[in-house]
Amino acid sequence: MNKEVIKKEIISLRKNDPWPLGLQVINKRRYSTLKTGMIILLELVNNPQGCSLAHLMEKTGKARKTIWRLITVLDDIGIPIYEEREHIKIYYKISRDWANDFKRKTSKESLLTH
Repeated sequence: MNKEVIKKEIISLRKNDPWPLGLQVINKRRYSTLKTGMIILLELVNNPQGCSLAHLMEKTGKARKTIWRLITVLDDIGIPIYEEREHIKIYYKISRDWANDFKRKTSKESLLTH
């Protein structure tokens, strides 16, 4: 990559600037939204008992509506998320098989061998 392209990509990460053409596939979501989505995913993967909406809001610092939207996006891209009700609380969970496979594929040993 030449310096001009790198400079344009760095500038595009600033708020109110458009994403580079190749990255528009991610639907113009900003870095903070992607980061929040990853925090939610990792919380769900690492908590087999599930996570309440309040827990995810506390971990991310985001509003309820944002958490719901990101859970929907994760579900839409094929991550097996489901709800489990306990009295009046709803817990979001990820299939244990999927979570274990994700952990295996992203382990340090796995990443070093590829």
